[in-house]
Amino acid sequence: MRSLPQLFGEEVLTVLPFLAVLHLAHGPLNLSRTQSVLLAWLLSSILFGLVHLPSYNWNLLQCLVVIGSARLVLSLAYIRTKNIWVSTGAHVINDWAIFTMVLLGASASANG
Repeated sequence: MRSLPQLFGEEVLTVLPFLAVLHLAHGPLNLSRTQSVLLAWLLSSILFGLVHLPSYNWNLLQCLVVIGSARLVLSLAYIRTKNIWVSTGAHVINDWAIFTMVLLGASASANG
């Protein structure tokens, strides 16, 4: 349960830049709505990946490809619903599922 505030914070860290880029792309840059959403989606996912660089020993490829790609999927929950709580829930389920698989795998290899 202690991870919930952190994961919500990561959603805020993604949604706010998403909305800022969306506003700038659709307004001053005069891109179409679809182009604006795609640009905001991609740039906010790249930013999210880059923020994780210290956590992943500055491995740029891992942060952009793995973390950034995961963020693309998780951001779909926000884009579809426009509700940060839905994207937070998706993030919680994703992270907890990964942690559970890692823990079960570690336990199985220790017992096997």
